[in-house]
Amino acid sequence: MSEQENIVKRTCRELGITQKELADDIFRNKVAEKLINLSSVNDKDIVYIDIVAENIEKIQTASDVRDILENEIMASTIVKRACKKLGMTQRELSEELDVPQPTLARWANGEIPKMAKMYLELLLETKELKEKFEILKKAHKILAE
Repeated sequence: MSEQENIVKRTCRELGITQKELADDIFRNKVAEKLINLSSVNDKDIVYIDIVAENIEKIQTASDVRDILENEIMASTIVKRACKKLGMTQRELSEELDVPQPTLARWANGEIPKMAKMYLELLLETKELKEKFEILKKAHKILAE
């Protein structure tokens, strides 16, 4: 067994996933990034990559990527994405942000102040970076063994 195969097996064991799940995740992310690069969407925001990866089975052409992104983005506000990514209800998110629930409901309908939108985007980015950091720490630990 090669050193690379050992690293893959140890990584999967540490992360609690199968080799197929690891390969699928890597494949989906690579395909999503390539499709976004082919489309006219310039923003490389991870949210877009996640949306494309979740809908990869529906994609045949670059215009499909554009259509999916437009539909998802129009149907989903930053508040809804935050609730989904953070695993919270709007009520829980309003408590976390220390804003009244009716205010958050207005934000969810698109009436969101610029600073609130920026704060939610930073909150999502921080969560994503923390998750990636944890994966890197686990990978580093595996490689150090």
